[in-house]
Amino acid sequence: MTPDDVRALRAAAGARPYTITVGGSGRSDDWEAEREHIRAVAGASADWWIEWVPPSDRETLVASVERGPLRIE
Repeated sequence: MTPDDVRALRAAAGARPYTITVGGSGRSDDWEAEREHIRAVAGASADWWIEWVPPSDRETLVASVERGPLRIE
């Protein structure tokens, strides 16, 4: 979803207090590019970013959770 997509959703919602969540994909190998995309959709009024972690073995899943969210601040 692009920043323009987010702005269009926000405009379509009008005065209704919808929360816009963007993401749902796995983390890219280029974390700085990922952060830039998250900043862009946040700047367009997205409220939340969701990172998808694919099903895997326990060790891989625990490592994904322990690395924490990709922060843009």
